[in-house]
Amino acid sequence: MGYDISVIPNNYNVEMDRTLISRYEIDYNYETVYFDFDDTLIIDNKVNLKAIWFLYQCLNSGKKIILLTKHDKELYRSMEKYKINSNIFSEIIHIAPTDSKSSYIRPHKAIFIDNAYNERKDVESVHHIPVFDVDNIEVLMDWRS
Repeated sequence: MGYDISVIPNNYNVEMDRTLISRYEIDYNYETVYFDFDDTLIIDNKVNLKAIWFLYQCLNSGKKIILLTKHDKELYRSMEKYKINSNIFSEIIHIAPTDSKSSYIRPHKAIFIDNAYNERKDVESVHHIPVFDVDNIEVLMDWRS
């Protein structure tokens, strides 16, 4: 092509590891995602990167994301601490620890993601919508994007 080129060497080693990953496709068309904060979006005082990937994937596909949490501190300050912009969420519902999350869910074409089994069990039994534990987020991720 007639271009002059030069090579810039890098003085470090690269190790590659190829592994198989699981890819899923579910046949449930959801428009709204109810998402928990503690131990779901934030785990061990760190942002859950798969959760963030999934949330941005939802934004890119036009899904509504609702943060539904019983966070026991000042929520917006905690979000700021972890550099999570509240604009990711269509709505933020901060409820009392004694409230039932199922009372705040509008189930039409919705899913619920929470680390707490009792919360998932309650939401599923009340609304009959798909519920996912934090370690099942991969099932919802579109690996093609």
